[in-house]
Amino acid sequence: MARRSAFESHSCIMLAICIVCLTRLAGAEELHYPVAVYVKMEEILDSDMDIEARRDSINAIVEKMKAADIEYQRMRSEIRSDALDEQSESWVGTYAKYDGTGMSVDVSSYSGCTQSEQSSMGRIGRNFGDVYSTASGVIQLRWKFPRSPFAMPCTDISEVVPIQWGEHRYLIDRTQFSEFIDAANSPEKCSDPYYWDHTYYLNVEDRDKQTSGEPRAPEAFTDFLRKSPIQGEITGVDSSEKVAGHAGECDQLVTIVRISVGAVDGVELCEDFELCDDLTHGLPTLLTITRVEDAESYGEIRRPILEYWPAPSGPELGWRVAAGPWRDCDKKAKAALERYSAAF
Repeated sequence: MARRSAFESHSCIMLAICIVCLTRLAGAEELHYPVAVYVKMEEILDSDMDIEARRDSINAIVEKMKAADIEYQRMRSEIRSDALDEQSESWVGTYAKYDGTGMSVDVSSYSGCTQSEQSSMGRIGRNFGDVYSTASGVIQLRWKFPRSPFAMPCTDISEVVPIQWGEHRYLIDRTQFSEFIDAANSPEKCSDPYYWDHTYYLNVEDRDKQTSGEPRAPEAFTDFLRKSPIQGEITGVDSSEKVAGHAGECDQLVTIVRISVGAVDGVELCEDFELCDDLTHGLPTLLTITRVEDAESYGEIRRPILEYWPAPSGPELGWRVAAGPWRDCDKKAKAALERYSAAF
């Protein structure tokens, strides 16, 4: 019995080596997630099945992977062919994040979608599925394989909003949409081309092109977009006072200022501006608009006074300000938020 057990263990080891070699030769280890597949193979090898049953089970996995790989290659080829067709939607094509995660997606309303995840160690996984366009302009990606526990967090993408910004085409994950709009309204981030390459899915054909003008989105999302970022400067510092904190909160320094932009520039009440020339304890300093006139506006800056931190200084005349994201107290933004939520 001991000899048979030893022989069986040796056969299992050799079988595992052969299967690994076979999958590498066939390219099947690329689908769906090789780590998950190898774990499954290990479970089969450690099971109570006899040698032939184990071999048949593993061979079945290999065949399924090979078939999926063929389907992936076919779909990706068709999608990339669709991108060359002038009749296709402008968002059809291949998108990637240049953030070191090795993530890319191919999308087409005709041929579906594919996804590839790759690291410095090689390909981590692949997936493919169907594409559905909603009435609001949202693109839904329905993947054939369920999300693997071995996938990186950033790979969980299922609903995207197509954005055209100058010559750049983006697919923005719906969970990042408000973040994208905030960044698009920030002159500091707009001046950094690498920020967009690293943060969002950009069409690979557009990486060396330029952003210009205003971002364009489906109609359901246009109220989130400004025609252009509102930029101005502080023209007056009217008052500054210390306000005691309540219920254990720290004291605050509240400063009332005037800025050089008003209603004619698109400024609205309950809107946050960011002070480009100041940070509050390492974070952006915000200016909340409290009064809007035609050519100028008034707002307040609230900064905490911390016991073991230098007291806030400024603000000063000439400090630059830029429009921040929409606020919930803005009626127009609330209406946009309702449409945004209803779109899904």
